[in-house]
Amino acid sequence: MPITMNDWMNLSCSQNVINKLREATAVEDFQAVIQAAQRFNKLDWVAAVAILHMVYGWMPTMLRPIPYHCRAQRAELLRCLVAVREGRFLERGDLAIVERFANGSIVGASKVLHVLNPTNYVIWDSRVARVFLWPKVSRQTYCKVPRLQEYLQTIHSWAGIPCIQDRCQNLKALTTNISTLQTYE
Repeated sequence: MPITMNDWMNLSCSQNVINKLREATAVEDFQAVIQAAQRFNKLDWVAAVAILHMVYGWMPTMLRPIPYHCRAQRAELLRCLVAVREGRFLERGDLAIVERFANGSIVGASKVLHVLNPTNYVIWDSRVARVFLWPKVSRQTYCKVPRLQEYLQTIHSWAGIPCIQDRCQNLKALTTNISTLQTYE
């Protein structure tokens, strides 16, 4: 059974979570990946491959060589990625297209989607699944498009609730914001 909103609120206030966020230097690195992806004015095949490599450079899993995609498959993938960047939500079939592109991994797909639109797409991986679902959830259970959809729907249903919004702002304040870093030319 997925975590309840009250359980999430309690967990988010735990000293363990607060300490992990304060020490999470990788958050700053991933914010740089998000900002770099936003610099692509045009989302074409080259940009999509570059974003995928940036995401997998941050992950513990290696990216397998991207198999050949015919023109129609590339167009379908780019249609999905552009839709995400524009703020639209993908249906199951479209999520599967992104999953195939991302090593056949829904975890990799969630991170690519998050890079393109961090507001609408949150990261889904084993750590999140252990908290959201249950502690000993298996890879075969959480690495499925319907599980990502369930998670996204739950998070979106909570997103408009003021106490959740306030708590998220407090949690974000615990991490370093890369946009405050100085640029050198």
